[in-house]
Amino acid sequence: MMRVEVIDIIRRVPAELLSKTVLTLRGNIAISLDQLVMELDTYMVCRGREAGTNDEGRAFFISYDDLLMIKIDRVLKLEDIREMYKANVPADIETPAPLAVEKSAMIPAPEIQLGPQDPAAIAKQNLLARIRAARTASVSLGG
Repeated sequence: MMRVEVIDIIRRVPAELLSKTVLTLRGNIAISLDQLVMELDTYMVCRGREAGTNDEGRAFFISYDDLLMIKIDRVLKLEDIREMYKANVPADIETPAPLAVEKSAMIPAPEIQLGPQDPAAIAKQNLLARIRAARTASVSLGG
């Protein structure tokens, strides 16, 4: 990601959501962002913690080239995203409706034959299967 894009995205995130923002870097390293401290030409300086640790308030010097994704780690309403981008998001974008599939186009599910439901019968079937597998293995080994 380029510097201008990264800074633009981070500046659009509301202050109350900044602590729920995660920066994903190459090598599957994730940084839970606390505060953007400085934006330089080739890297940014931020404060936060590495995902999976409790070590808060650490300083990170992140190259824009190493940044893969910026994620707000909470459910957002469409209105919240529109608010972040103000007039830049078209008003006609809505949550996609579930796909409607005609019944005639559906592939029929295969009929499944269930075996015994009694725990004792199931245990017996499992034991017989293991005995048969052991016999087959010993015959194939020349036993």
